[in-house]
Amino acid sequence: MKKTISNSRYLLLFVAAFFMAIGEVRALSPVSCDTKIGGIRDINCDGKIKIAFVGDSYVAGVGDSISSSLSGYAYRCQRSFRNRRIQVIKVGIPGYTVEKLYQDVMEINARGILARSNFRGLIGSDYVIFDIGRNDFWSEPRHGVIYSKLQRAKAALRSAMVKEYCKTGTISDPLIVGDNPVCLKPVTSITPEGRIVLMGESYLAPPNRTDQGNWVRQFNRIVAGMYERKLLRGASVDNLPPFPFINLSKRLLNDDQLHPSASGYSQLATMCYSHMGYIERYLSRVR
Repeated sequence: MKKTISNSRYLLLFVAAFFMAIGEVRALSPVSCDTKIGGIRDINCDGKIKIAFVGDSYVAGVGDSISSSLSGYAYRCQRSFRNRRIQVIKVGIPGYTVEKLYQDVMEINARGILARSNFRGLIGSDYVIFDIGRNDFWSEPRHGVIYSKLQRAKAALRSAMVKEYCKTGTISDPLIVGDNPVCLKPVTSITPEGRIVLMGESYLAPPNRTDQGNWVRQFNRIVAGMYERKLLRGASVDNLPPFPFINLSKRLLNDDQLHPSASGYSQLATMCYSHMGYIERYLSRVR
């Protein structure tokens, strides 16, 4: 049985290689559209922009004076664009950690259940940004371990999103070549690598708490160091500049000295809006 499955996948790989060779099918294809909406690139070329933030209580909007789905910085950021074709959504789970995120998305990717998971709202996103890590202070003192698991979680979630995209093609289960899902269907994307979604992260806003604040600052140093190290090879769609939430004023924290106040979330929304413009300028340098 295993031999039959193996032979079938080899056959599919041959078929994919053949069609890609004649140009009928593109796996992570070259540039095939050049669309911007409100100055932001429509990465998956679907005529709209969807920016998603994934994280913990910061993303959820805990501490905001608005206690609804509109709390936090995501919706405020969306309003800043003043364009109905630009949507900013949030998947925020209070208490969420990178460790739990890693476990969840590995299972989602392995079982192909993105559309039935808490992350189903990410489907169709052009940009997915992770604002998460501060809660890992309580269980994992090694910053590098958390950073590594975040990168693996990002890769697994991107794979799950591409698989979901591929389900509209002739073969619902894409081949996996290396770390990249390969669709047996045309992939329309604005990036040279054919990415249908770009993923990044934010620097974490340090809480005004000595031990946790020090842990977060060290984690941010790792994020900054890895970004700068990769940047030495040139701008890349797989190395977006981190969102500068580290610059949140401590005066805009709530009494718990961890979560932003309403004014704090407004400041984060301003950073979100400005940074998307910076990312657009950055992407213009990608070759």
